[in-house]
Amino acid sequence: PRFLSRARDVRGAFLLGLLLYAGLLVATLGRATDTFEARRSLVLAATSLLLLNGGAELGPAGRRWFVRGAVLLAILWSGFAVAHWALAAEGHLGGVLGNPGPLSQAALPGAAAGAWLVLRRRDVWFAPGLVAFALFVAHAAAAPVLAGLVAILAILLLGVRLARGGGATERRLAAILAAPTIVAAGAVYAAGGFGGGTAVEREQAAAEGEAMDGGIAARLLIWGRLPALLAAHPFLGTGPGQFAAAFPPHRDPAEAVLSRHGAASELATEAEHPHNDWLHGVVQHGLPGGALWLLFLFLVLRAAVRAARGAGEAHAAAGAAGLAVLVNALVHAPLLVSPASAGVAFPLFGLLLEADGRDAPPFHRMLVVRVGGILSLLAAWAALPLIEHGRATSDYVRAAREIERLTREEPPADPAALARAGEEARAAAARAHRAAPSSVPAAMLRVRLAEGADKLAAIEAGLARRPHSFALLDELGGLHARADRLDAARAAWEAALALDPRHPRILRSLTRLEMHAGRIERGLEHAGRLRADGNLDPGWVDDLGGELLLEGGLAAARAVLAATDERLSGGDPELIAGLAQEAEQADRGRRADVLFALANLEWARGHVAAGDLSTAIRIYRQAFHPTLRLHAGGAPLVRLEMAAAQWRAGRPDDARATLGDLLPTAAQLARLPAWAREALAAAGLEGGER
Repeated sequence: PRFLSRARDVRGAFLLGLLLYAGLLVATLGRATDTFEARRSLVLAATSLLLLNGGAELGPAGRRWFVRGAVLLAILWSGFAVAHWALAAEGHLGGVLGNPGPLSQAALPGAAAGAWLVLRRRDVWFAPGLVAFALFVAHAAAAPVLAGLVAILAILLLGVRLARGGGATERRLAAILAAPTIVAAGAVYAAGGFGGGTAVEREQAAAEGEAMDGGIAARLLIWGRLPALLAAHPFLGTGPGQFAAAFPPHRDPAEAVLSRHGAASELATEAEHPHNDWLHGVVQHGLPGGALWLLFLFLVLRAAVRAARGAGEAHAAAGAAGLAVLVNALVHAPLLVSPASAGVAFPLFGLLLEADGRDAPPFHRMLVVRVGGILSLLAAWAALPLIEHGRATSDYVRAAREIERLTREEPPADPAALARAGEEARAAAARAHRAAPSSVPAAMLRVRLAEGADKLAAIEAGLARRPHSFALLDELGGLHARADRLDAARAAWEAALALDPRHPRILRSLTRLEMHAGRIERGLEHAGRLRADGNLDPGWVDDLGGELLLEGGLAAARAVLAATDERLSGGDPELIAGLAQEAEQADRGRRADVLFALANLEWARGHVAAGDLSTAIRIYRQAFHPTLRLHAGGAPLVRLEMAAAQWRAGRPDDARATLGDLLPTAAQLARLPAWAREALAAAGLEGGER
């Protein structure tokens, strides 16, 4: 390119160059744990610097065609997404980018420029501008992407005030364009697209809209925690691309609930970025670098305002587009995260800054233009693994969608087709890992598809990059729990719970773990959090009570059932039997079986204590019978106690018949009353640990 040898440097490029070199230095010093995101961030920064200087090289004709190209791109991006959503059988609004949020950010500059051309109502670009604006509003309303609607509305409101010679016609045109935008924004807000609505409505909206960002309320909570993050990294910042790795310990629990769209939702969310590029640059680069970043944005803002006030149609439209991007950057990440929108925004900034200022001193030209250009070309080589990684993850998404479609089919899908889709998903995950072994998204794909030691290795690889990843800690806890490594499972789930203290799946997992481990009080604390949020499902409680009874945790079974009915806390067998009858009448058979067994066990133990072994044996049989409906072999502890009572009653053959082939474990023996352990030991029937 010509500007590599004799370009005009622009005011602001020097600031970006310093930030790029500082970020590269921080990353190479080893401060970056998530090296994949560090590479992605640095490639984007180097490319943005190159594009900024490229935009500055555009002359008057180049600026006109750049603005027109942005308008046409907006038509293609928004139009394709809306058409696919409206016409395809399983259409979505993600368009060519696969996600409606980034697509809206990329289309915004062209839509804003189109709206400005409509307000100026001149030449043949009036019609394309109107189409770009209309398609953008339709897409943003359907997705929903309220931030885009707000940004375009801000441009319309600024239109008359900033446009030279604005009069009644401009005001009428602005009102005509603003009316549907306001209606669309109001509809999105009323439907819960920006922090409102029920949990179910927000979870449905997240499937195709601003997924996992929780609206303005969640953003405010994120921004409120940024000072603490900055205090932890005041001078060098978190480093390029390290926000997702560094922020979770500072995350507001209320924001986690909002971002997963309600306390009942089990979505695993991560705060990938602060949804504000103005603030993101500060926490990423620290106080010194953040000051340079804010100065750069201020220079762009000033240049955009001056351009919007100017007489040239194309340059004025470029100013409006720049203002729209800066407004959108207050609640989104069009500059530092999304490559598609950054690819439009930075050349736009370059042409605005070059026209607004004078050439920088010559040494800037050498440092920023030539060295920065060469570094940007090297970034293209560094981006090659990112490209292959992106292709592989896209292939995985397609395969996963095919699996979902096949599993929904009635009658069931062809097993061979399902197997092919599964193999394609596994192959895509393997390709993503080979392309970028340090990628956390690739590690997550491996976690979903792997088993055993491979799954553990993938989880540990991901946690090495992001030690506070909620999703990975959740997976690690489940893996350890299935392998009966309870201490390790507890540590992983408690680490996840520290990040989102009200997450229902984690609370249920810890409740079950603690109850099975006999740590009843701790388990009830977690159950109490579930109850406080209305997430203590009675059916789940009944199932857990049955599990605990079969395992021999009678006190834990009664305690967990009491979490949904405090009358059980007293332990009176008459009351327990009455509640069992209530449960049976309410068609809650599992709860009724557990309660009948518990009541009869209390009665049987009372008769043993009174020396009435004959009655105790009969009642033990009544306790054992409902447990057969819980499990084919019944509850081992009830069998053991009944056999012990039979031995003490002088009926050894009955005791051996009751035990059958049951070999009690040490844990089961430890849960027996002392008299039962002594009787089994005397009879030589204790069996010992398997």
